[in-house]
Amino acid sequence: MQDGIFYALLEDQALKFNILQSSSASLHQFAAHCDSWLNNAKWGMFWLHNDCTKGGGIPRKFDSDAYQAARELADLSDRYATFETAFTYASKGYVTIFVEGNTIRRSGDLTKEPCFAAYDRIVKPVEPPFNIVPVLRDIYDRIDRTLKISKGRFRYSLDYRLVNDAVSAFIPVVKDRLRLPHSWQFSRYSLNDFRQLSSILFAYSLIHSHARHIAMERGCDGLGFLDCIMVRRLEEWVQLLCRDSGLEENLVRVILSDLTYGNGNMRAPDIALQPFVPLLPDTLGLSPHVVLTSDLERNFSVLLNRLPEDKKMYAQLSDELEQKSRQKIQETLKGNEWRFWNGPLPGHPELPDIDLAIVSDAQKVCLILEIKSFIGPAEAREVIEKFEHIIKGIKQIQQLKRSAKVDFSVYEQALSIDSSFLVTWAVASETSIGLGAVQDDEVPVVLIPHFIRKALKTSDLRKMCDWLNQRTYLPKEGVDFEVVEQPIMIGKWTLEWYGLKIHSENVF
Repeated sequence: MQDGIFYALLEDQALKFNILQSSSASLHQFAAHCDSWLNNAKWGMFWLHNDCTKGGGIPRKFDSDAYQAARELADLSDRYATFETAFTYASKGYVTIFVEGNTIRRSGDLTKEPCFAAYDRIVKPVEPPFNIVPVLRDIYDRIDRTLKISKGRFRYSLDYRLVNDAVSAFIPVVKDRLRLPHSWQFSRYSLNDFRQLSSILFAYSLIHSHARHIAMERGCDGLGFLDCIMVRRLEEWVQLLCRDSGLEENLVRVILSDLTYGNGNMRAPDIALQPFVPLLPDTLGLSPHVVLTSDLERNFSVLLNRLPEDKKMYAQLSDELEQKSRQKIQETLKGNEWRFWNGPLPGHPELPDIDLAIVSDAQKVCLILEIKSFIGPAEAREVIEKFEHIIKGIKQIQQLKRSAKVDFSVYEQALSIDSSFLVTWAVASETSIGLGAVQDDEVPVVLIPHFIRKALKTSDLRKMCDWLNQRTYLPKEGVDFEVVEQPIMIGKWTLEWYGLKIHSENVF
């Protein structure tokens, strides 16, 4: 029974994805749904994996009771995740929760200045996967020609040429998701090895998802439920992935093992990190929905940070991320006739290095940035961990500002500026600026992609500094978003929590 419920649980969410994709949902609603499902689905899967009796088989016919149970489990997983978020923030002192009767209420600074939480959502919306349909029209036509339907099942030809043509078609569209340095080498394989294999998984998922969509349109019984997930024996997966990725078999087996749910002695496995689900001892299922709505490289980074063989190595390699962010800023903005400088301040080893100074001699303006580049947080525990990066960055800027007030000549010497220059200080983060509870009135925190877009648009460093100092880069409550109260119930308990409803479809 356990494996059948796994199957049904994944199917329920895939249908929600298809419905949302074809609806009038906004980009932000779509992104929020994808993020929420991937973050919350882990609990239902975890309960099944840990608590259900092993065994059972893959469904050969539609079971309405099992399907309904999967829907109820998915709903419980969503609600439980909200309770977990509330108690995680409370355990770290970011919110106070207290009980009145059967209601759990909140107080504290968590929702103080919600524009900071809304900023992360609005400024970097997730691109939905169906945006790549135009470049794959020929691929889809070829799938249509080989698709066959019989008694609620559908089949199609997954040949080498189709898969690799699909990869070639979508790689230019999704290249912005590839943010980690390509030179990274881990204990058993490289980042490039993972990218080769993950691009094939993306192609499989895209092809399978489209095949099912067409099967549904053609009247496949049960909406194609029996084949909604790609199911193959382990050896078949290995052979297919070797054929299409060009990787050696030993590499494919190691990566596939790392991506298999529950492997690596994970205390709390997560389907977003390990999308291959064991359905039988020698059979793995892969949900196209999980792959298509995931940031595979981001999730791979989180996974590596949990694997004993690679955790230390990842910590060392992650230092390169800030260097890559700095190089990206300099390379993108080099046409603005600005000077760039970074390094330690001469004669002051007690001070933090300057990560990046941007100087406009024409305008007599200098912007000093403390750069933070880390894996984007997905759940409350990760959000709190990343708070520390932002807090550290703010403290480093405060330390530099204090030293400049005491002896500005150090900065004049290092940056080739003088006392007539306007100097602005800020933290620039690659993935998140943190919530309002960790902000400082004197130190703005901005997302690097947003900063770059604004700088390219204005080409005016003084205006950039005003934009930062006046916090006009932040969205406005009541205009761009609103805080919505969301009571969540489990059993007799009601948690008074909240969410953000995004109004603005514009990227600031």
